[in-house]
Amino acid sequence: MSFRQTYRQALIATTAQLAATAVAISLALVAGAAQPPVVRVAADTPVTVVGSGFREHEPVRVTIVMGTRRFADAAVASAAGEFSVRFAGTRLDRCATPLVVSARGEQTGPVTATLPQRECAAP
Repeated sequence: MSFRQTYRQALIATTAQLAATAVAISLALVAGAAQPPVVRVAADTPVTVVGSGFREHEPVRVTIVMGTRRFADAAVASAAGEFSVRFAGTRLDRCATPLVVSARGEQTGPVTATLPQRECAAP
């Protein structure tokens, strides 16, 4: 086998290894990219708010506003950055305006979701 053939095989092998490494790094970066924090209503009765994308073990203050009524509670995000808060004795009033769910993490900051108002009969 000549020097030229050996050099060519080594060059091909090195290029293939570099390409495989680049793909692996790209996949790891995409998989490890932090998801933006999200808060949403998971249940109407009792009102249950869940969140994700917060910092691990971060204290979170959760607030819901239904018209003139305001409810607040606290949670601590899990190691995965998730939390769940049940507001015992409450029922979601989708006819109330404003209808806002918010969570404020000590490090993440405020995250808000405004729920769309349903067509409601006049009182």
